[in-house]
Amino acid sequence: MADGDEDCDQVEQENELSALTSIYDLDTFQPYDETANQLGGILYAMVNIPPSFQVIVERSQDQVQTYAISYLPAICLEFTLPKCYPSLRPPTFTISCCWLNKFQLSLLCEHLDQIWEDNTGCVVLFDWFQFLTDEAIDKLGILQSVCLHLKSKKSATTSQEEDLSDPVRVVDPRVVQEIPSLNMIMERIITFNEQTIDRNFINGYHACNICFDEKSGADCVQLQPCQHVHCKDCVSNYITVMIDDGKVNPIACPSQECSSQILPLMIQRLVSNEYYERYEQLQLRSALETMSDVVYCPRLSCQTAVLVEKNSLLGRCPGCQYAFCIKCQRAYHGVVPCTLSPKDARELCERYMNGNAEERLEMVKLYGEQKLHKVIEQIQSEDWLQKNSKRCPRCRADIEKKDGCNKMHCVICHGNFCWICLQKLDKHRPYIHFSNPSSRCFNKLFDGIDQHDDSDDDDEFW
Repeated sequence: MADGDEDCDQVEQENELSALTSIYDLDTFQPYDETANQLGGILYAMVNIPPSFQVIVERSQDQVQTYAISYLPAICLEFTLPKCYPSLRPPTFTISCCWLNKFQLSLLCEHLDQIWEDNTGCVVLFDWFQFLTDEAIDKLGILQSVCLHLKSKKSATTSQEEDLSDPVRVVDPRVVQEIPSLNMIMERIITFNEQTIDRNFINGYHACNICFDEKSGADCVQLQPCQHVHCKDCVSNYITVMIDDGKVNPIACPSQECSSQILPLMIQRLVSNEYYERYEQLQLRSALETMSDVVYCPRLSCQTAVLVEKNSLLGRCPGCQYAFCIKCQRAYHGVVPCTLSPKDARELCERYMNGNAEERLEMVKLYGEQKLHKVIEQIQSEDWLQKNSKRCPRCRADIEKKDGCNKMHCVICHGNFCWICLQKLDKHRPYIHFSNPSSRCFNKLFDGIDQHDDSDDDDEFW
């Protein structure tokens, strides 16, 4: 190719990226920074779904759950522009989406290729984005719902006539499809839907049900589950009056004949620290006045109210007959102290495991069999976690890796990290860690994984 053609392609590439940057915000288009070797970026295509759209989760033939969804997570298209684009070659890309299976994503790749074939020599990124946003679900036959299966050989969509998951079909190598658990997929979908609804609420304007003024969403609150909208000033004044009057058990929605409760977290956001402390004191006083001699059975399956005698630490549940210490909520231990330090608990566990029958019997008499076994189970659990799990580098949560690639996603803090070196990964481009030749984990995305088993699991999942 002549130098003049290369210069022309360079200009068209820069103009196209500049146009995308001016049209879309960073939530939709993220161009590579200037230090990247090639021009490129990531497009997040929010598909337009019809009203009353549903996500159907089939865990088994007898267990089907339905979720009303207004917004689905975006289809992610990451691309780089070769030097001879658009004159000769199309952009190089990968595509991913948590709620589409690998065969559906492969079909989208075919349509993107067709758009390039129909427009060879022209820039196509905008056309690709418009297709993914406006036409993708129609091409996949998704009408009013998408169905996710735990173990199925059928399509992941309920309204699609063509069986996209036919095992004869070839998966496009440009498809980047993680196969997390069904619970993780639904958590992503529900969280994204709620966050998008909240963001749209904040960016919109709403009429307050108290003062009837129209204010921006940032100055309003929407109570749940009634969904009544009030401006923050009116709700703050209302809560302040209720606290001054001592009517805090509970504080209900100010709309007429509405019984929805205003949650403590929202009360904390809307009033001063002084008023919130007073609110907590009133709540505590109200509870103590009615439950001063009452505790609850610590067994989660029971939770029966237990009347405690004055100056006694013994609670006996009338429901399950469980006798427990009202201080530590464990089995009643008489005059034996309630707790053991971590160091003492570990020493006790080692003595018990290494002791003979006589020594173990003495320890049972001293500490109580139930408490002793609980301490041992706790120490063994800690040892197991230390041996079989790793801690998220962001939130320090213990995480076990059963299968899948070495790019991990923490469900607690939603951060990405490398299982091999525990390095925090980029939120939007986590896989660059495994494709960068300078990384110690280069080409180790699937290190230590039986590829044959992974393939079988993927087919079984979808």
